[in-house]
Amino acid sequence: MNGSGKAGNGRGNNRRRPFKHHNNDKKNNNPKNDYQKREASNNRGEKPNSRERPKWTPPKINTVPLPVPNCSWCNKPIREISQAINDNNTGLPVHFDCVTAKISENERLDKGDSVTYIGGGRFGIVNFSNPGNPKNSNSFKIKKIIEWENNEKKAAWRDEIHEHFLVT
Repeated sequence: MNGSGKAGNGRGNNRRRPFKHHNNDKKNNNPKNDYQKREASNNRGEKPNSRERPKWTPPKINTVPLPVPNCSWCNKPIREISQAINDNNTGLPVHFDCVTAKISENERLDKGDSVTYIGGGRFGIVNFSNPGNPKNSNSFKIKKIIEWENNEKKAAWRDEIHEHFLVT
């Protein structure tokens, strides 16, 4: 590559074909353009190379309301069933906050520790080193992992929610 500032291999634009000017005098005086000619020659009256496609119909929205079961621990209704979690003994839905409160009661939490859901049916005792410092708010350490839900046993109440949101 040379230092001429030209792109590529430095040959510049000398390899391009010259611009071809269309001569308006040679145009056919026929008012039909190319598309109209092709459409006229097509015996079905469609654009050439068009394919028959099925018309898209939107999925039917589930009108059945989601169930509102009661939490098996506090006996209050679970209004956001999609945010509920299994009771690890019975498999019934419980409030997410009820689980975090129970874990907080049973575990020893130091200063800066909190009970946090870390995914996959697991909770963790998480220590934030500087919770008051916004620059270091992402600095944390998982001190303990608590396996809560068994991923191999799927709860029956989750199937009903899955069917409600499954539209395609």
